Amino acid sequence: MAGATCVPQFSTLTVRFNAGAGPSNFTASNFTVTGPNGNVSGAATFDTATNTATFIVGPGGRQTPEAFGAVTTYTATINGFSGGPFTWSFSTGPCNEVIPAYSASYTQIDVPGASHTNAFGINNLGDVVGEFADANGTHGYLLTNGVFTTIDFPGANKFTRANKINDNGDIVGEYAAPNGVLTGFLLHAGTFTSIAFPDPNVFATEANGINTAGTIVGRANFTNSTAHGYVRDPNGTFRLFDAPNSITGGNFAKDINNNGDIVGVVGGNVVGYIATGGTSFTTFNVPTSGDTEANGVNDTQQITGLWTSSNKPLSGFFKSGSTFFDVVVPDSTNVQAQDTNNTGVVVGIFSTVEGSAAGDHGFIARPR
Repeated sequence: MAGATCVPQFSTLTVRFNAGAGPSNFTASNFTVTGPNGNVSGAATFDTATNTATFIVGPGGRQTPEAFGAVTTYTATINGFSGGPFTWSFSTGPCNEVIPAYSASYTQIDVPGASHTNAFGINNLGDVVGEFADANGTHGYLLTNGVFTTIDFPGANKFTRANKINDNGDIVGEYAAPNGVLTGFLLHAGTFTSIAFPDPNVFATEANGINTAGTIVGRANFTNSTAHGYVRDPNGTFRLFDAPNSITGGNFAKDINNNGDIVGVVGGNVVGYIATGGTSFTTFNVPTSGDTEANGVNDTQQITGLWTSSNKPLSGFFKSGSTFFDVVVPDSTNVQAQDTNNTGVVVGIFSTVEGSAAGDHGFIARPR
């Protein structure tokens, strides 16, 4: 494996030795792997019956099984064995994927002092919104010209998340009410308004997207274990919004652009959809994917989202016309592409399993 390239992210490192070459007391320090951000979290073992040392990635980020970071060079070191130490390097993929990589330069987003940072929305001015966590709970944030501003719904129970921002600076998201109920919100000109779907059978409301007209889309969770997308018109009128023939267990609307096009997820098979003008539905999925979820849409119907595959970690996508691109953040173990603006700048979340950098981070991908 020394010098290998395009190594799958889901890989187990194994080295077999001659009998009697191993240490009398094997510990994790005898088999280590390092990447750009330090030691990789993992479990190292030695099987005396087969004289085989093994390294398995994890635990680390929120997705299991764990994986090595994408398009990254790692160095593995084994010591304490006869003839050692032994050191070699290898580089991960993905390579020769079913969809090409999105050509972009990537910038990591971290709120100072946060234990994790997620980026969920970007407008055409380049303002970014998302969430971060610290010792006092989870908070929303606005990132403008390199400056972070914390967003906390007044009286929230230690949870506020900012999901999307329009070109007027209006922000939507959700917060935990004092009784713990998840409730949507609109932040307009410094004033918060709660967004709750008006049905006594709804126990939670998410506000996921907003356009410049002030139309809001989201998800309403009902007590009978169903979930529906909804649209809230600028006059405050709510209506349910589901793709035709969808199973009601997992429907939601994730974003709306300035032309009224809505994207979201169809429950059941878990495929993405775009409803042009809010009426004409088209479903889609990344080729060979398991699940496909649409998270964001710009005014030219370029779409961002996430997709799953059996041979790689959770991945992000950028869709332009009928062409899908894989959003591959360097050194990432999984990626979620959450939104894009009219210049094709993508924001989202990635995870890594290395050293002090282990955990979730936001990212901005600027197309090349």
